[in-house]
Parts: sequence; C-alpha cells; structure tokens
Amino acid sequence: MKFNLKSLKQRLKQNDFVNIVYRMLTNKEYRGYCADFGRNGRIFRFEHPGTENPEEKIYLIQDGVSSQGMFSLVTWTLRRLEVADRFCFTPVVAWSEDIPYAVMGCSNPFLLYFQPVSQISVESAVKSADVAFANKWDRAYGSTADSYEFSQDEINRLARIYKKYMRLQPDLQERIDSEVRELLEATSGKVLGVHVRGVDWRQKKIYNHPIAITEEDYLQVARELMKELGYEKIFLATDGNGTIEKFRAEFGDCLITAQAVRAPADSGALAIFDEKNDGYQMGYEVLRDAYALATCDSLLCGLSYVSYGARIIRQAQGLPYEKVVVLNKGKAENGQSPQAAEKKERKSLRK
Repeated sequence: MKFNLKSLKQRLKQNDFVNIVYRMLTNKEYRGYCADFGRNGRIFRFEHPGTENPEEKIYLIQDGVSSQGMFSLVTWTLRRLEVADRFCFTPVVAWSEDIPYAVMGCSNPFLLYFQPVSQISVESAVKSADVAFANKWDRAYGSTADSYEFSQDEINRLARIYKKYMRLQPDLQERIDSEVRELLEATSGKVLGVHVRGVDWRQKKIYNHPIAITEEDYLQVARELMKELGYEKIFLATDGNGTIEKFRAEFGDCLITAQAVRAPADSGALAIFDEKNDGYQMGYEVLRDAYALATCDSLLCGLSYVSYGARIIRQAQGLPYEKVVVLNKGKAENGQSPQAAEKKERKSLRK
C-alpha cells in the first residue's frame, strides 16, 4: 500500500478530535495555561490591572465576531456565565462592536439588548485588582459542546443561568411582549412553532455546520404534527422570504409570521451580512422570534442557535413544550470555513 502524506493530512484535518488536539498543542496561550496549572495549581489566570473592586474575583466575558448570529452570542455568553456561576466569580459581559447587531457609538452592544449581569461595569472590570478574561478553554469546567452539538442536559443547565442572569432591557421586553401577544395570544387553539434556518446552508457547505434540511422536509413534518397534535395555527420564524412563500402556499391563513428583515427568495446570503440593514432592528427581530417560539405549544426545528435559544427560554419559564421535533441530517465533514463563507456573502451583497 502506497503511503500518501497528503491524504493522511487531509484525513487528520477532518477528524474533529485530532484537529482540536492539534490546535490546542500549537496554541501558545493554551500551552501557557497548561504550564501555569503545572506550576501552581491555578485553573484560571487572574490579572491585576488596577485596584478597583478589591473584594471581587471578576470574570470578564468578551465575545462576538462579525459572522456571529444573535443566539450564538447568547448561547456562548450563557456557557461562560455558567463557568462564572460555578466558581462564584463576578461576571461582566461585553460584546464586540464587530457583531452584526451593534450600533455606531455603542462600545458594548450587549447592553443594547440585555441588562448588566452584575453591578460592575466593563470600564471598572478592566481596572480591577483581580480579573480573569474568559477563554475558550474554560468550557472544560462548564459546557464542552462545540458548534451545533446541543443536549437536553445543557438546556436544563443554561435555562437556570438564563433565568438568573439574562434580563432584557425594559423597553425591549415591553416591545417584545406586546408583539408576541398580538401575534399569538389572540389566536384560538394551540400553535406549532416552526423555525427554519438555512438560506445559506442550502446553497453552500460550511465545515462543521449542520447539513441543511429542505423546506419540503419541514413542510411534511409540519403537516404530520398539525394532524397528530390537533393544532390550528403555525408560527413560522425563518431567515428567508422564499420559505414563507412555500409555507403560505401549504397552510394559507393558518400561518402566522412576523415582520422581519430576511433574505430575498432567490438569495443565499444572510441578512446580517448586508451592511444596508439596520443592525439593532435585526437583533430585536431575532430576540422577538425566539420569545415567540418559546410561547408556542410545540416546536419543530433543525439544528440552530435560535431554536436552541427558544428551548432555553421556554425551560427558564418553567413551561415544557408539549412536543419538540429536531430535524438533524448531521454536520458537514468538509466544505468552506465560516470566515470564507462570510467573505463571499458580503462581497456578493456589495455588487
């Protein structure tokens, strides 16, 4: 058998375990953590940039990149809040100005949507006597999931964290409550919530991301659930207008949708990558959709952070769904990176 080094490298690259171990061992910062642990037994590395908050162990959670969706941000923030909660650290959350939902002049977009998780500001945190900066390796002490690997156990844990720390800004909470009531509470009978994610996934493969579920698959399962459960209405949250058109043709007046910025029917680019769209409005609409899905009686979805967020919110409210159906075809074992996909989408939208 002829030895093929190129083929071996490709196979190793596509092996999640080997790939993660390789990235850990070649990461200077991670090696520093390991060396530090070996020298003095500390798990977290605290820095001492100032003298403020001398009685607190601050855990500063800085998150967010330009390609990150709202509930990817929320979920990873929850995972890091879980670490802080476990070790009795005082958490402070700061989202990057690079996220798609930021507003010009706002240095911490987290505060556009959520109230502070503690009494300490970001400005004070970075001048504290003891502050640890949240690191991706810290999830060994909380949630170890990567990408779209969700579990009921994590939902149970993160629902408690959401209830304890995550509170919408009062004006946003009032606006969402009002719109969700208008959408759902005036309807008679029970409502099936459906979340369809995949405008971009259906046109391209992104490494380690879910394989897109077709709209026909969603429609078939939705028909079966409506009949099985005896529901009269469907609330559909989706990232594409084309999906709404297909569901409207199938369910007619039984379909409920909310106004939102979505990709056109013939587009494979996400709305968050279109720089002409209002970032704050898109952030509001995603949160509203998740809270509306959490208000529905049952849920049909694929692997997505929005539907995962809806399940966490529902659990935090102490109201289990009557039924949850998650469509899953696995994840792409090859394909382009999320960064390359984002670059291409943004470029196509500028034309």
